[in-house]
Parts: sequence; structure tokens; C-alpha cells
Amino acid sequence: MRDRPRLPRILSRWAVLPILVLLACSRATPPSPPSTGWTHQPPGFAIWADWPLDALTGSGWGINNARGYATIVEDPAAPGSAPHVGQWRYPPGFPGGEAPATMYHSLPPAFTEGFVGVWWKPSEPWQGHPSRVNKIYFLLGGSCGNLVPVMYGPPGGPYQLRIAPEWGSQWRWLTPNVNAKPIALGAWHKLELYFKYNTPGTANGIVRWWMDGAAMGDHANVAFPAPGCFTEFQISPTWGGVGDAKTHTDHFWFDHVYISQATGAPAVSPGRILFQEGFEDAGLAARGWYDNTTPLLSTTEHVANSARSIEYQFPSGATRPTAGSALRRKFSPTDAVYLSYHVKYSPNWVGSQKPYHPHEFHLLTNADDDWVGLSFSHLTVYVEQNGGRPLVGIQDARNIDQAKIGANLTGVTEKRGAAGCNGSSDGYPDNCYVVGGVYANEKKWPAASPYFGDTPGPLYKSDWHFVEAYVKLNTIVGGKGVNDGIVQYWFDGRPVIDRHDVLLRTGANPTMQFNQLVIAPYIGDGSPVAQSMWIDDLTVATGRAVGAR
Repeated sequence: MRDRPRLPRILSRWAVLPILVLLACSRATPPSPPSTGWTHQPPGFAIWADWPLDALTGSGWGINNARGYATIVEDPAAPGSAPHVGQWRYPPGFPGGEAPATMYHSLPPAFTEGFVGVWWKPSEPWQGHPSRVNKIYFLLGGSCGNLVPVMYGPPGGPYQLRIAPEWGSQWRWLTPNVNAKPIALGAWHKLELYFKYNTPGTANGIVRWWMDGAAMGDHANVAFPAPGCFTEFQISPTWGGVGDAKTHTDHFWFDHVYISQATGAPAVSPGRILFQEGFEDAGLAARGWYDNTTPLLSTTEHVANSARSIEYQFPSGATRPTAGSALRRKFSPTDAVYLSYHVKYSPNWVGSQKPYHPHEFHLLTNADDDWVGLSFSHLTVYVEQNGGRPLVGIQDARNIDQAKIGANLTGVTEKRGAAGCNGSSDGYPDNCYVVGGVYANEKKWPAASPYFGDTPGPLYKSDWHFVEAYVKLNTIVGGKGVNDGIVQYWFDGRPVIDRHDVLLRTGANPTMQFNQLVIAPYIGDGSPVAQSMWIDDLTVATGRAVGAR
């Protein structure tokens, strides 16, 4: 896959094989039971996220933790999922109006009826803020509004559990109207929250919450903001409003987070895990990997609770890493595939310094054999980043009608390329170029801006980041491909690519399904500098929110 029509170098049998050689060779989400004793989840709800908080990132969770005030500690007495818990620290001098760190996870689209369960403990003693506000977590909607549980009370207490519907110009507290039991400091509390949007034009929305199994509040007269407002869950325990500062160290601890939604709401299927790989040892072949099964493993670079990662070192001028590439693994055929992994780049990482490459991850289909070349197949999906900008792209060069290059065949025949050379039915830009005497193609969906940055901070490329991608093949109706394929990408839990109207296959390949992952970092014009990248804790599944390690 390239960026513009120019002649690529053919330097590897796995990335861009000579084309003549290549030619010769070749849903509704089910209800789920409550977790960790969430007794007030309504029936018929489906799990969206279920995180024991034994790590600060993973399975769609990301964190902004520049000051390091959020850590994983041990509490054998934690009631949700001991022994590991998340600790948020407020040191002396900590200012009002801030949170020590913000841990986040995306919420289902059009999240209009949902349930949230959280195990939480405030320290004893606790220095309250003069505003009486000590926020616990957020259902975040940004400018359209947030729904926020709050430990509310004067400095020194007593404190009660209130809900703040932060939207509109005249919002009011939702106060405990069932049970005003105070919050005990230094003790674990099971917090449960249920909400349901109002009927349009009628203030009949519902907010109910419980603490330690007892009902605290039940309000059925709430007018919610526009549907789709809540997009992100955040553990961002903000201390008060502006002013004041902590005079001693306080803590909030969190032990488990559970999010579910009514099954009638639209959602991405949680799916099932096809395989996971932690790169903890060299026995890759025994776990189903093939092709290059002796890559370089690093014991110095890895995510928390891991001992190793896979390392790719590019010498200056090299097209492939020193230990080779093209690590392949088959999985059960599926129309939809979810890929997640942690990735880190060396501080001097510059990629290719071209508007194309490096290639990183490839998803292939059962329309091709086990050893198909990655750049000339019936369909290759690329998951990578270029110049720090996340990117999902495709090529389907084997489908091109080579006799009708440049002709728009989208209304004529299904025997054509979907990624270029024969027209583009979904309207996204494509590319058609010559390689090895025949034409190849490409189509790309980049993020709007770079996310892997050069400056230390939340986007620093030389920190570990959690990447997720989801691709679903478009449907075939009446023998014709429909522009309803899905391409998505998340960076540390934040959606940065989201397309639901793409064409990945035509009616000529109605039974084509994904069945192979290939990790194959490649810089076609040679690496500009000596640089490295690391990959850890990889998951392949049929849908998102699947409990990756």
C-alpha cells in the first residue's frame, strides 16, 4: 500500500513480492449477568466494560497520569477484586478544581439507558473542600453535560452521596431522597448508579443510586441532554472547585468498575477472544504463529504485569528489522475482527519520513492462501501510524480488472477492485499505481491529527500506548456490495477513526472472511535512522470490550 502513484521498491517476499511470481503462486448483544455483586443492575443488560483495576490501562482503558499520582497498590481486604486496587493520591499543596489523574474508557454509542458499578474508598482522615464538592467519577459528555456522583459535605463532614447532573443553565442537585446514610471514611463502598433518558419533551428521565446495597436516591423527573451526549467514563476524582489546597496527603481508592447498557441500545458486540499473545517467551510456534517465529524479545521494555515484549530494531537504511518480520497467525474466520495491543517507540522514532510506511499490522482473509504477499491479495487491512497519525488502510489488488484501469465499474460489475483502479463506490479517496508491470491499489482512513508525539506528555511516542482497531466487512445484498463496512481505531481508549460507510469487498467475494494476522513492520525506502518499536499484550477477537489481558 502506498500513498501516491509511484513505483515502489520490491525488496521482500512478504511485503511486496514481484507480482508475476505472486500471480503464478497463487448483531444484537446478549444479556450478561452482573459482576462482583451488582445487585441493582436491571435484567436484560449487556456488559460494556468490566475492569478489576489491577492495571491502569488495558481492555480499552487509558489514563492521563503525568504527575504519577495514580498507581496500582495492594489491598487484600478490597471487596471487589483484591488484591490490586487503584490509588489516587492528593499530596500536600494539591490545588482545588483538579484531579490527581484521569482514567477513561469510551461509552456505548447513544448511551441512553445504563448502569455503572464502582467499588470506592475515601481515606480517613479526608480534607474536604470549602465548596463541599468531592467528585468521584464522571459519565462525561463535555459541552453537552456530565452525570457525576459526588461525596458532598462541609470540610470535616458528614458527607452524603449526591448526583450532579451537570447540564443546562439551571441544573439542580439530585439529593438522597430515600436514605440519607452518611459516607463512612476509610471504608470500602459499593456504588451503583442507574439512569434512563426521558421521553423527548417530557421530564420523566430516571436517576437511581445505591450505596452498599441500600437505595440512596430515586428521581424520576429528570430531563437529560441530547441522546449520545455521554461518550466517556472517567475516574477523574476532582477535589472541589477553585481555590484552597490540601494540607496533608489524602487518597481515593477504586477496586472495580463495571458498565452495562440496555440491550435495546446500539452497541459494538463485545465478541469473543480468538487469541491473545503476551510475548512472554520464545515458544511462538507452539502457540500457532508461523513464518518468522524467532523474533527479538525484550526484557527491559514491557507493560506492567508483563515480563517481555516483542522488539523491532531498524538499522539505518534497513527495510526490515534486524530479527526479521512477517510473524503470522491464523484464527477462526470471522466477518468482524478486533485487534488491540500496547505499543512504544524509541525517543528518536521518525518512522519512514515519507507519506507512506512503516507498515505494522496486517489482517488477511480466507480468499488467499497462508503465505500470500501482503501487498497483493484479495484484501489486506493495514493498522499502523504514519508521522504519528493513526491509520487504517486497505488494498485488494488481486480483484482489480487490469484491462479496465481508470474505468468506473462501480455501477457495471462486482468483479473489480474496491480500493482503487476501478472506481470508488463509497466515495473515499483511493489510489492506483503500477508495481512489477501490473496495477495495485490502496485506500486509507487516517486520524484527523497526530497522536504519537515527540514531546513528553500524554501523547509521547516513547511511552506505552494502548491501540485498538475494529474492522467489519460490509454486507452483500442481492449479489452487490453495500457501503456499510466499519473501520474504527482507538488511541488509549479515545476514538480517533470511526467510519461506518466503507466498502471492503464486492459481490465477487461474498464468502470472504478475516482469518489471519501478520505483524510485519516494514519501511520500503529504508529506515532514515536507527530506531526501534516494541509491542506487548496483543488480543485478536470478534468485537471490542473483550477483557484483553
